[in-house]
Amino acid sequence: MEIHLLGAWPDTNGDGLRQPRETPLAGIQVTAGQTTVTDRDERFTTIANIAEGTHQLVAALPDRLTAVNSSVMVSAGRGAAVGIAAIERRGWSLYLPVVS
Repeated sequence: MEIHLLGAWPDTNGDGLRQPRETPLAGIQVTAGQTTVTDRDERFTTIANIAEGTHQLVAALPDRLTAVNSSVMVSAGRGAAVGIAAIERRGWSLYLPVVS
């Protein structure tokens, strides 16, 4: 079986789909048993000889980004095709006033 990695991109609107304005991220290492690297030309890369089942995708994204989907299901005879939608990691804090 194979996993066809369709690239990684900053998912600015959080819909999980790459829009034309969302430029692919180059040089992102992605591991699922083996390691591959994304490019800006939107060519897919392949992770070959993957067993059937669920596999964890580990993407080495820049510090400000986190992956939306981190696992992929490889089915018998079909493999899988997956892209990595990366959203901005936000450190929100909520401070409430103290009334005494």
